[in-house]
This record gives sequence, structure tokens and C-alpha cells, in this order.
Amino acid sequence: MSKTESPENISFDELSGLTAEVCAPGGGHGPIAAGINARLITEFRGNSGKIAGEVGETVDLLLLTVTGAKNWQTAHYPVGVF
Repeated sequence: MSKTESPENISFDELSGLTAEVCAPGGGHGPIAAGINARLITEFRGNSGKIAGEVGETVDLLLLTVTGAKNWQTAHYPVGVF
């Protein structure tokens, strides 16, 4: 992926939808979160730790990797660092 603006870049409007999903009862694991997280992780890895677009210009990203205590499965979560 290039660092230029493209339709694939995540906008703050999309993040607003993510915020609504996360704040809903039992939220945080819906289709909006899964889609945005997957795009962020792919772009982060493809651009040497950088995110293009308006989100990338404002927020630094940390990719947090966790391992489950019981099942030992790993999961990756993008975390915004301000």
C-alpha cells in the first residue's frame, strides 16, 4: 500500500461508527470493528508502521498482540497513541 490518499484510507467518520458500536451493550466485537481493525493492521504492516490518510496524520498507531491464557490463541489490536 502506498502512503497516498486512497478510498481504502480510514476516515474519522468511520471511526465514529466504530465508537457507536463499541459503546453499545456488549459492543466492540461487531462487523465495523472487525473490518476497521483488519484494514488498520494490514496497512500498518504494509507501510512500515504508518497509516495513510487523515487518521494517520493525527494518530500514531501501536499494534498490540495478546495471547489467551486458556487457549493460547493470539489476537492483534490496533491502539491509537495520542
